[in-house]
Amino acid sequence: MYYAFHLDLFHFLSALNYALLAGAKLTHMEHLGRPVLYWSRMFTMSEFSLIVRLIVFMETRSSVLSVVGMLLAWFILSRLPERQQATLIQAPLYCVCVLTLVAITSSWTHRACGLALACSSLYQHRCQWEFESYETMERKVSDYFRLKIADAYLIFLLEWSSSSLHWASLGVVAALSCAFQLYAYSEVATDPTSSNLSDFYHNIHRLPSGYPIPLNFMTSREHCKVAKRVFKPHFI
Repeated sequence: MYYAFHLDLFHFLSALNYALLAGAKLTHMEHLGRPVLYWSRMFTMSEFSLIVRLIVFMETRSSVLSVVGMLLAWFILSRLPERQQATLIQAPLYCVCVLTLVAITSSWTHRACGLALACSSLYQHRCQWEFESYETMERKVSDYFRLKIADAYLIFLLEWSSSSLHWASLGVVAALSCAFQLYAYSEVATDPTSSNLSDFYHNIHRLPSGYPIPLNFMTSREHCKVAKRVFKPHFI
């Protein structure tokens, strides 16, 4: 909204693109004939390009050049074959990109958020999803989503600290975020008998590399061909 009110078209479109791709990824549904894995890959490329934009901006202080750098990174990644895309957007190169921002910035907010993002990315990259026990898998899935939520806030802080927004705006954002979290918590069903999560936990490791862990296993199985194949129900 800040970019829209200040008629900063390029940064507005960049933020809007990031938000739309995040929504497409989180729905775990096929959109425009494209599978979930495609939208997950596009979202990561968008995040990668956003960090490239911040790096160029820190070096040049030019909004135009930073947007050009972002579009160039996006164009190069989007033209690569899927296998090369999947390799380049994995945690190691993502961390190199984030740590480059940490190295050149003078903002302590950028440094703290960048280091936290790198640690989170490496932790998720090294996480093994083979079934150990129900409690262990439940903890891993819970940690995964907590880290994803934290990553979203860290990306927001990187973007916020690069703008001219007053620090008091964080209070407004925090209030709106808390209100949404309370609403979401009140709406999510918590009945443990509604589905047998043990079946899903046994098969998480069979998901393709780069496929996001579903927020709702039942819904993802209904709307995604990959999840339907991996989490195929068994009846006796």
